[in-house]
Amino acid sequence: MIQRVLFLENRSEEETPYQLICGSNKITNSGYQTRITTVFPLLNGSASSSVGPRSKVRIVIGFSPSSAGHFYRRLTLLSPNTEPQFLSLFGTCHDVEEQPHPLSTLHLKNIVSGLFADNPLQVSRHPQQSNAFEEYTSLRHAEDTVLHMPPISVDPAYIDFTPTDALITKAVKCVFHHKEVVQLGLDVTDNKFGLKRSLVVQNHTSQAMHFKWTPQRILRLADDTDSFNDICASPFHEEFSIEPSEAELPGQGSCQFTITFQPTRLGQFFFHEFEGFASFRAFRDCSLTDSDCVVPPICVIVHCFGNTFQKNEEPFLPNFTLDKGRIKLPRVDSWGVIFDTISLRNNSDLPLLLEQTSTALDPEKADQGLNGSVLK
Repeated sequence: MIQRVLFLENRSEEETPYQLICGSNKITNSGYQTRITTVFPLLNGSASSSVGPRSKVRIVIGFSPSSAGHFYRRLTLLSPNTEPQFLSLFGTCHDVEEQPHPLSTLHLKNIVSGLFADNPLQVSRHPQQSNAFEEYTSLRHAEDTVLHMPPISVDPAYIDFTPTDALITKAVKCVFHHKEVVQLGLDVTDNKFGLKRSLVVQNHTSQAMHFKWTPQRILRLADDTDSFNDICASPFHEEFSIEPSEAELPGQGSCQFTITFQPTRLGQFFFHEFEGFASFRAFRDCSLTDSDCVVPPICVIVHCFGNTFQKNEEPFLPNFTLDKGRIKLPRVDSWGVIFDTISLRNNSDLPLLLEQTSTALDPEKADQGLNGSVLK
């Protein structure tokens, strides 16, 4: 386990809240163990809190890969009345079979440029000098094409397993089935009776890629230290599981995965984040390619949620606060842009499911119902 420390500094005279969008951790066993679902777990500090005036907040992020390869993920830091800030996390892991080039900050430019989508093996940090006609052509092309096609896409990225009463009833039956399995002493990891949904991961490049989901693992706080160590735990029941755990993505090809939701408790809201990495097969060993053309892997995030609140039973009451009751925007010139921020704080011990109805600003999505997100 490798750890890095970062500080969030507030240079203003007012207390400032913040939200660091990162992988989810589930604390178990009185805080001495934590179940992680990401390669870059948050080991110490809070992902959602506030920074006092002229003070700092300490956050410890770990690097715990489950296999050899490159790993890269960007975290988003949100704060009121400021633009989002991004934190790049990357690392390299070696084993006996795979020894890729060490990932560095210079390699991050290859994924930002978007040039690797056509042929990643031709990317170089030292491109040849282009002539005047090539520069003119590239400028004209930039005027017409602003965005690059993402190398990897996933559909859907947000999955609600219990949007209707009928599915909630099925989820409740899964809880009773799990209790019977435990009483009979059978395998609790059997997910044949869970609710299933499918998702598709699409490769938009011409090169073959290897895709792998980050498995759930248990970390334990080491004795007399502030560090976490991996432990070899026996198989534990996962409310959300995905199959297969890894797959090969051919050029312009896709792969389908199945997510199973099998709850174990009644009157509970469940949330899980799946993290996956897609890397080009040519970069798995340093002897196959040059270090200049290494491209970091593409990180894919899928959010899943569901609940087991039975019908005619009052669920938990959400406890949240808003920092503003209304927004009054000042005058603005024609075609001008102005914005303001509302901070929503979750004061409960459970995640909150937020649903935003479509407005007149997006009429094309008016018939799609509600857009959901999860506030941890």
